[in-house]
This record gives sequence, structure tokens and C-alpha cells, in this order.
Amino acid sequence: MKKNIFYFSAIAFLLIGSIALFTACNDKDDEKNQKVLDVIITYNSSVITSTLNRPKGSNTQFEADVIVRDGVSKNVKWSVTGGVTGTTITPTGLLFIANNEVTNVELTITATSTINSSKSDSIKVRVLDSNAPAVTGVIISTQNNMARVRRNATLVFYSDVQVVNGASRDVNWSITSTGHHLSTALEPNPAVPEVPGSIRLFVHEDEPQTSITLKATPVEESFENMEVTRTVTIFTPRESDALFIIFSDGSHDCEFFEWNNAEDGTGTVGMITTQAQGKGIDGGYAMEIALVPMESGAGAGSYPWWGIEFSTLTSGIQPVDRSEVDALSLWIRSEGGDAIIGELGFGDGFDRLSLSDVVVTSNWENLIIPVPQKKTGTITQLISMNGGDIGGKKIYIDDIELIKLDITLDNIILPDVYDLTIDPPPDTTDAYELLQGAKIKLNFGENLSHTYTHGAGVYFSSWYNIDYSSGPGATITGSTIDPDELGGFFDLTIAFGGKTSNAMLVNVSSRPKILITDFDFITAAVGTAWPGGEVAGWFLGAGPNAGEPNILTGHDGSKAIVWHGANAGGWVRVNNIQPEPVNIGENNIITFYVYAVGGALGQPGILKLRHSGSGNDTGSNATNSHWLHFTFSETPGWNSYKVTIPNLTESNNVIRGVGIEMPARTVSGLAFSIALSEVTAR
Repeated sequence: MKKNIFYFSAIAFLLIGSIALFTACNDKDDEKNQKVLDVIITYNSSVITSTLNRPKGSNTQFEADVIVRDGVSKNVKWSVTGGVTGTTITPTGLLFIANNEVTNVELTITATSTINSSKSDSIKVRVLDSNAPAVTGVIISTQNNMARVRRNATLVFYSDVQVVNGASRDVNWSITSTGHHLSTALEPNPAVPEVPGSIRLFVHEDEPQTSITLKATPVEESFENMEVTRTVTIFTPRESDALFIIFSDGSHDCEFFEWNNAEDGTGTVGMITTQAQGKGIDGGYAMEIALVPMESGAGAGSYPWWGIEFSTLTSGIQPVDRSEVDALSLWIRSEGGDAIIGELGFGDGFDRLSLSDVVVTSNWENLIIPVPQKKTGTITQLISMNGGDIGGKKIYIDDIELIKLDITLDNIILPDVYDLTIDPPPDTTDAYELLQGAKIKLNFGENLSHTYTHGAGVYFSSWYNIDYSSGPGATITGSTIDPDELGGFFDLTIAFGGKTSNAMLVNVSSRPKILITDFDFITAAVGTAWPGGEVAGWFLGAGPNAGEPNILTGHDGSKAIVWHGANAGGWVRVNNIQPEPVNIGENNIITFYVYAVGGALGQPGILKLRHSGSGNDTGSNATNSHWLHFTFSETPGWNSYKVTIPNLTESNNVIRGVGIEMPARTVSGLAFSIALSEVTAR
């Protein structure tokens, strides 16, 4: 009896185990099934939205875009139905239509997930006779190759239809974009003699949209889906407001000013700037900026690591008084794919409202860059572009104008949280230092608006009178913030232009101050010039007419480095190799002292901290540096500055070199002096 009980127990155990195993397998299969989300058939990397026409005897390669989670298999099983025996499709999606296939029959092509058979996609393919009239291609162009149309004006579109076997070249035109004025419409092209395949677009003066898309559909059968679209920009001209036309169809000229960043011989500059005929917004000239692989040096064959660094300077026109204009207007597009410009701003130094991570597409777009209204003097430098990804692509710029227009402030957005690091109370800080990363949105009418980022060295006070306010935890007098205690916090809001920002939570803390350098390691005596630009491990780079550097007594009696120049028509730069590396830990607030007089006052500057590599911090080593932008005070003599290191990590918190640069062009013929003294981190 016990033996029988044992057998029954064993059988029951095996049955239960089998059921559990079967259930577990099913659970795993169900889990995999849930990870296949969709299957989409594509042809020439495009989703097929209508019946595809293909001739007898042809091969057509299809692909399946399988959307999955967690890396499950994207394999599909292909099938074709509705055709004769010789019409087949391979396991990789290559369709062959037999020569004896039935004309006008519709084949069904299906791709089914091998993981989840409930996920599939099917398309229809209609078979055309190989000798039948058919369309093989369609190209849309515009009158004078124009890429924009004015409101209350017309623009003619043309279709170039390629055919075989005597097919018709006629097309049906339609507007595919939506939301247009009821009177914005297509009308016959009145040209005499008649131009086949053309249409005229009329845009109403009250058209609300900023672009419009037209579609040309061939009336004849085609071997492929030949519906083609063309998008153009809609705009209202600002001729009455364009007080200074800098560049338009090549009729004016700008001087290109490129930062080559290759002083250490790491490679030739991979940038080309020129004027390109036929690339302009109205079919004429445009400025062309292109990155190409560097030709020699360590970076040969690769694109410049620094991306785009480019400026335009007014040339052949008188300098413009800032008080006469409100903004710089330009039109921009790309060729060869979408490009990204890391920062695009007004060119007069780093104190500017900038557009960040600007995506430039193949369609012309109007960008507006405000001019600081509270600054005085003339405008000589217009556009400054830095960083981004334009390798292998081209940037075109046209219709550069300094304009008068109404600018209204839409909103002010502060970051949600800011970590403020200061000396123990009663230390105070300037409120503008907390505004990095803040954004404002400005409106310019015509449904045109841009959002600008408050970047390093930028002061909203150049545009607006700012009111700062805080909740409990700090006292604000003017722009000076006096926190009540370390370890505390307070809410900060700002208001200007009739708008008030959101509240930003400011956490207050302190870290021990770390000395990066006081320059006492320099062996030469105070007052000594640096013959040949090499003293105590320092590397000197200097632009035209820059004087020899000297050693000076610093703000606190220690040593400082100083440069004198008779003419500030170029740039000056000195980069240092620190004798002993300094680990600043989490201290990302850098305080330093700079002496400036003459042509350096009010000019942009860069403090450079090299954290890895060897040699100076130009060329390829600049990727291992933090370039911290600031603006030289307009008050002569020693002044203290604070900048914040963005994205500080354990991999870049060791400082091995310090340098300073004045990169911008200043008033020609005006002597200048610049000195750098103690640099600390907190």
C-alpha cells in the first residue's frame, strides 16, 4: 500500500510540475508578446500610406520597423498573397513580381512579428504593365527658387514630372497644411504663354500661419507613390523697419571672423565661409558656413571638436548706434540634414540674450536677436555662433538687418532650484549670479516669438530694470542678497517688463575656500617682461598689436600676470601649466581678481581652467577645459569676479592650468592693460 501511495504521489508531483512548467512558459511567452509594440512596413525609409504601384518583372525591397521593449527580437516573417505562383517575397522583404503577373491586380504584402503573431502590418501593391505609361518622378520648384512668400502676395509653383511610355505630365495641386485664411488659395497661373503643371498661390494679408505646404499629385499612374510636397515660409516684410541692411542677396558685405582654435598645431581649421550664389532666400546670394574634415594635424579627417565658432562684423558700413535699433533679424536654413547651433546670440561680447541649441532645418526661418538697450556706443560685431553639431552640413544665412520693432515680454522662467554656495554670513552675493539657466520668451508680432537663455556672463539688467524679491530666509537690497544663515533656504522671484517669474528655491551652503593659484610660483621678479612668451611654464598666445606680458604686484600684494597693448584690434590669451594640480572637490564657484584699463573695459573675457591633458588649453586640449565667460568691469583697476563651473564632476575637478583671454575686438587704437591675480574655488 505504501508503494502505491508513493507511485501516486510521484505521478501527481510530475503532473503538477508539468502544469507549472507549462504555465511558466506561457507566462514568459505572454511577457515577450507584450514587449512587441508595433510593426510598420517601410519603403525607401518612408511609411507607405497608399497603394504602391510597381511594374511586372521588378524587384522591390521592403523593410519592417519593429518597435519593441527590452531588446526582444525584431525579426518578422514576410508573405505575399493575391498573385501568381512566380510572384514571391524573400525572408528579407525583397518582392519580385513575375513577368506573367495579372495587370492591375493588387498584391497584399504582410510582415508579422516572429515573437507576437498578433503584431503585423500589411500594404497593397498594384501591378502595372511594364510597357504602360507611368510617372517615374516629380520635382516641385518655385518662381526664382524663392523659399518664402509675402502676405498679400502671390508665388508661382512649378512641377517637373518625369514619365515613361508617353504618360501625362499633368498634376493636381492642393494645400495640405491647415489653419489658413479662407482667402489664401490656389489659382491658375496667368502666365502667357501657358506654363503646364504650374499653379499660383495667393496669400491673404491676414494669413495667420507662418508657413504653407503644397502637394502635387500626378494624374497618371506611377510606378511609385509620387505625391510630392513643398513648404514655403509666409512673412510680412519689414522694409520700413530695416534701418540698416547688413546683407541681402550679396548686395552688402560682412567680414567673416572665424576662431580657429588651432594655435598648438593640432590641425587645420575645418571651416569654410563664403557667399553662395543661388542659395539665398529669394534665389540670390546667401552666406554659407560649412564644417569640413580637418586636413592635417592630430585631428586630420575629423570635424573640429569645437563645432562652429563664427562671427560676422559690419564691413563697408558705418558703425550703428545702439539707440537707433532694437534687434538683429536674420534668416537661416541648413543643407544636408538638420543642424544644431549650440549658442546663437548678438555678437557684441558675451553679455547677450542667446538662443540655445538652435535646430536649423532645410526650411528658412526668421530669427530675432535683441540688442541690449541699456548699453551705449556703436555696434560693430553682429552674429556670434558657438558649438553644436553641423559636421557635414551647411548653414545658409540671408537678409541680415538691424531693425526697429515692438518687442513684448511674454514670460520669465527661473530654474526650480538653485544651490547657492557662499562664505559664512555676513557674506552676500549678487542676485544676477543666480540667474544662469533662466529663460525669457519675447514676442515680435506676426506670430513670431523666441525663448532666450540667460547664460554665463549675461545680465538681464542690460535690457531691463530688475526687481528682486525673496521670501523668509534672506534679505535683498537692490541686487544684493544677504542670506540669514547657512543651511537655510529662501524663495527668489524676479520681475521686469511687467512680468513676474516663478519662485526659485535657493538652498544656502558653504564650502571651505580652496586656493587654485596666487601666481607666487612664478620665478621671475615683479616688473619683469616675459621674453619670447615663455616664463615659468606659461604659454603666451597674442593677437595683432598685443604687448609683451609682464609680472605685476597683485591686488593683495601677491604676484599677478599683466599684458599691455597699444592697440586692442585683436585678441590676447595666456595659458598656464600649473606646477601642482589642485583638486577643488565640489567647489564650483570660482572667484578671481582682474585688473583692466583702457580698451579692455566693458569687453568680454574668458577665464580658462584646464583640468586634464598637457600643454596649453588650446586646440585638442580645450575639450579638457572649462571656459568661463565674464565681462570686464567698466570701472578701471582691480575688480573681483565670480563665475560658476557648469557640470562639475569628479572627472574634471582637478585644475592643472589657469588662463585668461580677451577674445573680442575692441575700440581700434585704444591702449589696454589686463592682469589676473588670485584665483580661488568655493
